Amino acid sequence: MEWTISDRNLLRVNVQVQKYFFYAVAAIVVLACNFPNDSDNSASDQVVGRSVDNVDQVLIDISGALFEVEIAQSPQSRDIGLSGRPYMSDRNGMLFVFDNPGIHHFWMKGMEFPLDFLWIDSNCLVAEITENVSHIENSGTEDMRIYSPSSPIKYVLEINGGVSQTTDIQIGQRIRFLGNIDATFEC
Repeated sequence: MEWTISDRNLLRVNVQVQKYFFYAVAAIVVLACNFPNDSDNSASDQVVGRSVDNVDQVLIDISGALFEVEIAQSPQSRDIGLSGRPYMSDRNGMLFVFDNPGIHHFWMKGMEFPLDFLWIDSNCLVAEITENVSHIENSGTEDMRIYSPSSPIKYVLEINGGVSQTTDIQIGQRIRFLGNIDATFEC
């Protein structure tokens, strides 16, 4: 078979296309390997199905009363809290996690339903309970009432107003985090 100039040019173009196609496939493979995969998290980083640094929900047991709670661990999530939500289920709540025990202050700005505050010490014991904190009296920011524990606490659990009484939660009861999460929250 005799090659003409146009056949040789076509062969060169075909080889170049194959070469660029190979480079494109190789680049895609390299890029795909560099993106994180949800299934790549090691078992030591898992807490109830989520990475320790990004825990956003956990199941809490307080003497048989179970609550699925959101975690407010960053300053931003603690500032927002439950404000702006129209309601919350009686078996839900929000757990505020602080780096160090202290007298931490709360208010009801932007709340649309009453809450119970469970003030929890660094041993994961309910230190105090502030029941049925009203959302109505805190409509403006002037003279807004501030709620604080009388002793240092590490956690605050906000649940619907009256739920601590209906579930018989009492001072001195231990909070248990269900799943492999106790080490994360030092309980």
